[in-house]
Amino acid sequence: MGARSTGLTLGCVLARQGIAVRVIEKMHEYPDSSRAKGFQPRSLEIFEDLGVLDELLRQGRTDVPMRFYDGRNKVIGLDFWTRKVRRPRPGVPYPNQLTISTPFVEASLRELLSSYGVQVELGREFIGLDQDEDGVTARVATSTGGPPELIRADYLVGCDGGSSTVRKALGLRFDVTTVPGIAFLAGDVELDGFDRSHARMWAVNGRMLGLSPLPSSTKWQFQATIPADRDGGFPEPSLELFQHLIDQYCPVPGVRLRNATWASLFHDNRAMVDRHQVGRALVAGDAAHIHTPAGGLGANNGIQDAYNLGWKLGLVLRGRADARLLASYHEERHAIARELMHTNAHATKLLLPGLSAASEFRWRHVIMPATNVYGVVDTMLRAVDQTRLTYRGGALSRNWPWPPRRGLAAGDRAPDAQVIDAATGAATRLFELFRGPQFTLLAFGGAQAQHAERIAADYPDLITAYSITAPDDGDPDVTCRTLIDPRDRVRRRYGVGPQALVLIRPDGYLAFRSSPANANALRSYLQHTLGLLPARATTTDAVAGPAQPAIAATNTPTPHPPTIAG
Repeated sequence: MGARSTGLTLGCVLARQGIAVRVIEKMHEYPDSSRAKGFQPRSLEIFEDLGVLDELLRQGRTDVPMRFYDGRNKVIGLDFWTRKVRRPRPGVPYPNQLTISTPFVEASLRELLSSYGVQVELGREFIGLDQDEDGVTARVATSTGGPPELIRADYLVGCDGGSSTVRKALGLRFDVTTVPGIAFLAGDVELDGFDRSHARMWAVNGRMLGLSPLPSSTKWQFQATIPADRDGGFPEPSLELFQHLIDQYCPVPGVRLRNATWASLFHDNRAMVDRHQVGRALVAGDAAHIHTPAGGLGANNGIQDAYNLGWKLGLVLRGRADARLLASYHEERHAIARELMHTNAHATKLLLPGLSAASEFRWRHVIMPATNVYGVVDTMLRAVDQTRLTYRGGALSRNWPWPPRRGLAAGDRAPDAQVIDAATGAATRLFELFRGPQFTLLAFGGAQAQHAERIAADYPDLITAYSITAPDDGDPDVTCRTLIDPRDRVRRRYGVGPQALVLIRPDGYLAFRSSPANANALRSYLQHTLGLLPARATTTDAVAGPAQPAIAATNTPTPHPPTIAG
């Protein structure tokens, strides 16, 4: 249930695996509010895998600088950011946050979903569910009135935001912690008085006010903090309120706002569910965790929830893995959500001056000036770019014979690298080879190529194998594709010895790492840890029969039992 970025991502990941999906949405038309506007490097890697990144890069910007000003319009921080756009670094092809309004992202995901034959179903509201051992029955009300539609599905995923109806129907614990006395305002406006070269933020008397240009539009996103009144309440968000705050805190005369297409007030709330799954119903995105927008983590976290869940749910629905695989979704994403809560809390303290005189002094005279020191901004940005998030120590992360002392381990994100296709001599990237819903098996050293080939042959629709060799190793006598590692950079980046096997999950994380190589250990991992069934253990009819779809959406129905995602 839910057709914003989380539900749409999940729908796309499932649909490209051939899963029948219905994405349902309570709203009657697609939202045009910016809400999230910053998409982190890890999310850009997901967009590349799904095939929508090029269009998003065309519509957005990775070079929108942010300047912090004081009440006299003097730059006090992040000015260094305006002088540097980070270049791609080894293993990280997209090091910069993409500034783009959410509707552009959602439109691209809807177009992709449509290419798989799935349309978002608007004006359908989830009102309840029943489930048994075989599936979920969702009750969905429509705008036409009458009795609710009953939708039978194999699984249902609630991606229906912070006030999730699915979460409430499941009785999940969601203890909200609210910082009292202050709230956040946000909205989309047009304005006169500024050029669109950079985003601006002013800090005055413990208050924050910001204006950020939204690429490929005439709009700006307005943001501000606002204190509670004497009764503890807050005014209604409106264009008039926004203009009043501009007049009060922006030291630049003549800035006039107009045409507010979205205006919202939200509290400094933090919460996360105690579990992500109840039977055949799951939650993702804001339905599972909420926090302030500081650091640009909210929409990104939801997209990555969907990316993590999608390949696991797809394997189960295709009959290629046991349903117990889904338990790893809660284990992995709950730990990540807890970590991001801490990151968000630190980002909030860093970016907002605070209400006390002492905290504002520290923010103005220590934190902000430090951001002009070479390297400090890079450190800040890497803290939120999400390329270093890891599932180390999780049930699906296996190192043989033991974890490495340093470098990459199972559970870490698999880095990109350039290699040479031995058959054609053309350069290619690992990320290009990782694209799609399959596992990728990298066999380092020619002696491992045949092992990788035989393992991939047992799972022809699940695993693609590549042999990675040095230029002087020659072409192994195998049918799997051979890649030349010109300067041994891939092997060193992955931190393995001359003979090794590395299995990459469909979501781009190391699942299994064996250095030295041990093919039997890998087979055991595939069968007993992942619970994957070799192709010979299943039949096409068993996998592709009239399976009920999964429901993916804020509110999503299907004609015959699908997966409800969204």
